[in-house]
Amino acid sequence: MEDIRCLDEQTLNDALSVVRSRFNESACQQVRKLLGNPMRRICPEAGDIAYESGNPVVFQAAIPRQGYVRDKAFLGIAGGLLVSKRGASPVSVLSLMQKTNAPRHGSVVVFGNTAIPVSIKLNRMLGVDGLGCPSCGIVRFAVLRWGLFLDFLLHGRLPSFLVRIADWLGVLIQPFFFRRDRSHTVGCRLDAFDSERFDGFWSDYLKKNDGVVLSRTAEELGWMFGEDVDTGRNLLFVREDGSRLCGYIVVRAMNAERTRWMVADWIALENDRDILSDLLRDAVLGLRQIKSAAFLECIGFRMDVQDVIHRHLPFSRRAPNNSTNYKAHTPEMKQSMENADRTGWFFGPYDGDRCMTGS
Repeated sequence: MEDIRCLDEQTLNDALSVVRSRFNESACQQVRKLLGNPMRRICPEAGDIAYESGNPVVFQAAIPRQGYVRDKAFLGIAGGLLVSKRGASPVSVLSLMQKTNAPRHGSVVVFGNTAIPVSIKLNRMLGVDGLGCPSCGIVRFAVLRWGLFLDFLLHGRLPSFLVRIADWLGVLIQPFFFRRDRSHTVGCRLDAFDSERFDGFWSDYLKKNDGVVLSRTAEELGWMFGEDVDTGRNLLFVREDGSRLCGYIVVRAMNAERTRWMVADWIALENDRDILSDLLRDAVLGLRQIKSAAFLECIGFRMDVQDVIHRHLPFSRRAPNNSTNYKAHTPEMKQSMENADRTGWFFGPYDGDRCMTGS
């Protein structure tokens, strides 16, 4: 019989051994980060580990997250980073996933995002719902430097003089793919999530929230993004109305060279489309100032803002993603999740573990 234990300070090394067997040290950093989640004050488990004959063989993150249905708080679990050692029993994998998907400490929903077909199939076997809106299968992107972008596609084999020529030509054609918005002002780039500014934003957001949304207090944002904002791996841009914060965007470097960037979080008061558009444009303009940045990607988010994304990220490619896996443990939560795309769930990488991953 499999032995399944929770991830904590005592079992951390066991989880790391499983992750290290399949991935690099960057993925191990992601596991360590789980233990710093402020929501562990309410739900201490940060993941689950399955053992066979006393040896750790499977690990899955179980990230407790605070959420809201309108202004009513709930506890949810974001499942992610499912990893098994080669040769691990399929029974161990399913047993661990069943534990991760079970209610704990009053949680009413398990959710996540994954691009792994096997993981999607296993979740379906366990009664996980939600195929996601069409945007979950499309990556939209903007090319920031054509030479670097082509070199990325060719795995660094493009001669340096061709990189420079392509970059120069890209500057000439850029106006055809990057349209100016209603405003020519540029938002502010910050280097920290100060509590007064971001807690005030979150309080204002909840006053008008009409759907499902995950909490974004300064403490939670600092845990999720703060360290990488300090190092420059994450960039944070905000929009303000006077002294009030009215929206922000976080973009994240997805490789060590910092050529590939992703929209990790993006939100505005009342999901205002003009503010969202300004924020996305700010991110593109800000990344153009970074010499290593080649392109910016975005996946997910509701269909009613896809034209805003397309305005600034004009290219697209298909991706085998399913960003709205969820299993509700109460009828009320199930109904809220089913209606989320129509009533306000602004689902993106923040609503799973994608914004924690990268090089």
